[in-house]
Amino acid sequence: MVVQEEQAPLRLEMSQAQYTIDDGAWEWQIVNETGESYSMLYAPLLEQQQSDGSWQEVPCQAGFCGVEDPVQEMMAGSALAEWYPDLQPGIYRLSYRISIDTETKEYVSAQFEIVE
Repeated sequence: MVVQEEQAPLRLEMSQAQYTIDDGAWEWQIVNETGESYSMLYAPLLEQQQSDGSWQEVPCQAGFCGVEDPVQEMMAGSALAEWYPDLQPGIYRLSYRISIDTETKEYVSAQFEIVE
């Protein structure tokens, strides 16, 4: 079961709660209701939930630059399934790193399910 976290003023939202194993991309948006501008490292962190409730990182086969993109009120994008060739059905958590300032980094995350 996918757990939806409380809506924080800075958050990641998936366009769907469930995708099939054959879907080529998972669309998302970062919502920023803080009134502040931040930046995001466009390098997704994908984790799969294990049977004990812990999270295990899924290896990514894509490379990403280290330049951050600005996040104003909203930013939309997608993560491609081809970046993760060993996907199996299950519960996943997608995260992106947000730079609050030069010292402070946070992750915004959202969960979704992949089914057959």
